[in-house]
Amino acid sequence: MWICRAGLLCLGSEQKEVMGLIHVTTTLRAREDARKKYVSEFLVDTGATDSLVPAKELRKAGIKPRGRMAYELTDGQTVEYDFGLARLSSWASSPLAG
Repeated sequence: MWICRAGLLCLGSEQKEVMGLIHVTTTLRAREDARKKYVSEFLVDTGATDSLVPAKELRKAGIKPRGRMAYELTDGQTVEYDFGLARLSSWASSPLAG
């Protein structure tokens, strides 16, 4: 049996420190009381203002596009993506997280 703690990545019989990578299981819903949802692991980026999620998965969860936003990529290229609004919840935002 392996026990992996936060900040450790278990590979075979080795454990290696992983610095700066934090993932959180997150649930997205169109509304707080919505039955449909999208659940995935998200990389935590404290400097991010938006999160990218596959449009197909959002549509299945009942989250509809509300508009378009332009983003500048690191190579200077500008791309546009539809955006939607969703109710986001994760263990980190629950009262049990401390």
